[in-house]
Amino acid sequence: MKQINTSSPFSSFAGLLSYVDQRKYALLLISFLILIFGNTFTEDHQIYGIVNVYQNLLTGLVVFYNKKRLRYMMMGIILVSVALDLFAGSISFVQGTSWHGILYLIFFHAGG
Repeated sequence: MKQINTSSPFSSFAGLLSYVDQRKYALLLISFLILIFGNTFTEDHQIYGIVNVYQNLLTGLVVFYNKKRLRYMMMGIILVSVALDLFAGSISFVQGTSWHGILYLIFFHAGG
């Protein structure tokens, strides 16, 4: 007698990665749409803009988790971005959001 698997696809990390791998392009599309239109109706555009950038980077990390080179590069980009956000006031040569654009160029160049 064959047993039916009634467990959730999210019951393990491998199950979550399998679920994400099957729907990775839809997740990326949703993430990019949130990035583009996410802070349209908010008053504090700067804070939500930074949150949208991080959710997009984290989505990229989850979607490309099976590719070791991209995973490490994504973690590096996220760490550099967090460090620059934390120390942006004390670093005089870094302008507010210009480094987000530079990190995005690296993100899209490596992903393609």
